[in-house]
Order: sequence, then C-alpha cells, then structure tokens
Amino acid sequence: MMKGPTNVGDAAKVEIIIEELKNKASKEGNENLRLDVVSYNTLISAHANSLGTDASKKAEIVLKEMKGLYESGDADVEPNLFTFNALMLSYAKCGDVAKVVSMITELEENSLEGGKKHLIPNTATYNTLIEALAKSEEQDAPERAEATLRKMQSLRERGDVDVEPNVLSFNLVLACHARGGKVHHVEAIVNHMEMLQAQTELERFRPNTETYNILIDAWVKSGDDLGVDNAEAILVKMKQLTNQGYNSAAPDLDTYNSIADAYKNSNKD
Repeated sequence: MMKGPTNVGDAAKVEIIIEELKNKASKEGNENLRLDVVSYNTLISAHANSLGTDASKKAEIVLKEMKGLYESGDADVEPNLFTFNALMLSYAKCGDVAKVVSMITELEENSLEGGKKHLIPNTATYNTLIEALAKSEEQDAPERAEATLRKMQSLRERGDVDVEPNVLSFNLVLACHARGGKVHHVEAIVNHMEMLQAQTELERFRPNTETYNILIDAWVKSGDDLGVDNAEAILVKMKQLTNQGYNSAAPDLDTYNSIADAYKNSNKD
C-alpha cells in the first residue's frame, strides 16, 4: 500500500515556510523567493499525506489560490498533473471515491477535448482511484478496482506510455478483494502477477513483500481449514525468493505478526 500519512504538524510546518516565503518575496521584492508550482505542490502533498480531518479542504484552498494566481498572469504556478494527483490523494485516503472519479473525469476531458496534454492521467492518477476504492465501504469496490486496472492495461497497450500498471496497482486491487474476504480471488491475482512477470520479465509485475503480506493476511482471516498451512507456505516462498536475491519480497514484521496471529487462533502447534 501507499506510505502512511504524516502528522498534521508536518503540513503546518510547510504552511509556515510557504507564508514566510510569500512575505519575504513581497517585502523584499526578491524574485528568487517567489513561489512556483513546486512550492504549492509541496504544500498540497503535505496536506494530502497528513492526518488532518480537513486535509482535503485545505488542499482545495491551495489549488484555488494557484488557479487564481495563474489566471492573473503568473505562469509559474499553473497547476499540473502532480497538483491534481496530490489533491486526489487527499480524497482517496478517506475513501471519497466519487470525488476522485469526478476529478479524473475532468482531467480526461481537459486533456483530450481541451488540448491540455500535460494533464493526461498517468499511473499515479489511476492508482489513486484504486486506493480510494480500497479505502471505501462500497460493495462493488473490488470489481471497480479491477475494472480500473484493466483500463490501465488497455491504455498501455494502446500506446499511452504514462499509464503503466505496476505492483502498487495490483497490491491496491488485492487490498480491495482482501477486505471483502475473497481469499481465492486474491490468490488468483497474485498467481497472475507471477505469470505476467515470468512472461514479460518486467519488474513492475513482480510481487513484493506487501503483495504476499496481503495474501497471508487474507488466508489467516479466511477461516479456511487450510488457512494457516497456506499462510506458512507463502512465508516459505518469501524466504526462498529472498535467498534467490529478490529482497523486495523479504518477510517483514507484518509478515510474522500475521503468521503469529494465525497460530494464536488455531490449534496448530
């Protein structure tokens, strides 16, 4: 999954720095201190990754300010795809699927019909939608997540080099199915990832620690008679892969915690 949020204080610190730069640039007339799109993107990203309940609202305010400055003639603060992806992430983290879908639709329309090619959605855009689905309570989230993954694959096959399904894309889809208790579906997707990686030799398809942790956790929580045995078998596979040099699949603390939880809730010695 995507990295966990930072705390609210981090976003507040970025806000303070941004305000200081604004004041200095205004008072001193120092063009070198004038904020640009990177400055504002940093602030939006800080809000998106914070624990604040009003993170999305604050990020929206920053975007509104950027748009206002750009429309007033400041070309250096024109919102770009990173801007919108960061804002979408703030909504994804609270499972607001509708808002993320709305923003992606707007990006697609602006890039295809409005001629703004720099706003064509990319891998991060669609991964953010899948993350929103994974964190939502919507019953059809797993199916919609898979549909988004298929769309990404289709766009890639049609020549869109900026849309490239990767291990994060698959892991987020796995998380959707795992939340719904669909352990056999989770296993099928992991098997598909392994097959794709073997066929294409592309690292972006190679299952990693998070992939196998999701599968282990799904088996542990499945209530299946073979759940513990299957979880153990995956741990063995992870160790074997690590010994073969694939450290991206190395067991971590979450792996062993899930296995320990499996033992605790079973009669297995």
